[in-house]
Amino acid sequence: MGIPLIAVPTLEVIAEAARSIVGEDWLLCPMIDARRMEVYTAFFDSTGRALTDTVSAIIDADSFVEELKQHQILFVGNGTEKCRPFIKGANAHFVDEVIHPLAEYMFKPAFLRMQTSQYEDVAYWEPFYLKDFVATVAKNKVIH
Repeated sequence: MGIPLIAVPTLEVIAEAARSIVGEDWLLCPMIDARRMEVYTAFFDSTGRALTDTVSAIIDADSFVEELKQHQILFVGNGTEKCRPFIKGANAHFVDEVIHPLAEYMFKPAFLRMQTSQYEDVAYWEPFYLKDFVATVAKNKVIH
């Protein structure tokens, strides 16, 4: 049908949803829970521009220490609750409610991609999953 595909990463959508909350020189750090003490995350500036690639990060007391020395950072997304006890400092900020990647926040990033013809090849494009999915069998199977 000739309809172009525009891909907008989930972390970018979460960052876009939070942009109205931050100051001009702040960083946005959206986080998606990746189980255990791990999150998928990236940094964005206050305009919504990605500053880093998406990474899988294990959160501990040393997480983001250098970035927090230099910037006010707003941590958002469903991965922040488990990270809040570890990420400390006057420059670390959290919102009380979870900011979800809703379709309404996809408009600006998608529109910018449309203006610059950043389309994906429909025949070859695959969603970006940072890690390969590995199916496992539960160790404690219980028959009811």
